[in-house]
Amino acid sequence: MTEGKTPDGDYEVGHGRPPKETRWKKGQSGNPKGRPKSRKTGPLDISAFLDEPVTARIQGRTRKLHSFEAMVWQMAQKALAGNLTSVIGFLELCEEYDLIHTPEPEYGGGVVTVPRGMTVDEFMEKYTAPIEEE
Repeated sequence: MTEGKTPDGDYEVGHGRPPKETRWKKGQSGNPKGRPKSRKTGPLDISAFLDEPVTARIQGRTRKLHSFEAMVWQMAQKALAGNLTSVIGFLELCEEYDLIHTPEPEYGGGVVTVPRGMTVDEFMEKYTAPIEEE
């Protein structure tokens, strides 16, 4: 007799040798539901999401707003409540949409430290180059 075979010629049940009753039938899949579908990849359509109206309660009234408008409203409310992250985000958003302007300084700015025993005029005369006008 060959090792691992029974007298009737069938393999013994063991590792890698399932009983004949539990084996796959011809044409039967081992995964009847199939491979799960993958998530849709590619760019998301955020503009479509931001275009959808949402219901928001503003000053006790229910209003329909666009999603972006509702987010800006909520950010402004948090900024007014003192949330520093919202303040910064709201100001950046206002600058991006050109709603506020940061004024340019009228002078060069800065601090000059004058050594002891010297006046500001003496220091400026000694260490600054004369301004050439065109």
